[in-house]
Amino acid sequence: MAPTVRVGCSAAEDAAYAVLAELGFPLPLDVGAVREYLGLDLERDGGLPPAIRGVLDVRARVIVIQEGLGRAAEEHVVLHEGGHYHLPRHRALLYRCSAFDLP
Repeated sequence: MAPTVRVGCSAAEDAAYAVLAELGFPLPLDVGAVREYLGLDLERDGGLPPAIRGVLDVRARVIVIQEGLGRAAEEHVVLHEGGHYHLPRHRALLYRCSAFDLP
């Protein structure tokens, strides 16, 4: 088995790149299509603590993002949380990613 090559800053980002590779790196990138490919819904919540930009609820199959994020930040959160979802070992947990996890 070949060694894993790190392409992102975390295992979740590596998994996000893997999803894009599975989709053939469609350009322009359609984050909604990536989310749909993973079977995840999207919700915005202004009640999340300020440091929490995104939450993946694996059981509900939903990514909750902090309301009011800019488009690029929102897309980054969706891809990051989608990366968590794509990793089987991460699906067992509810992930909460703060601004520190998402540079």
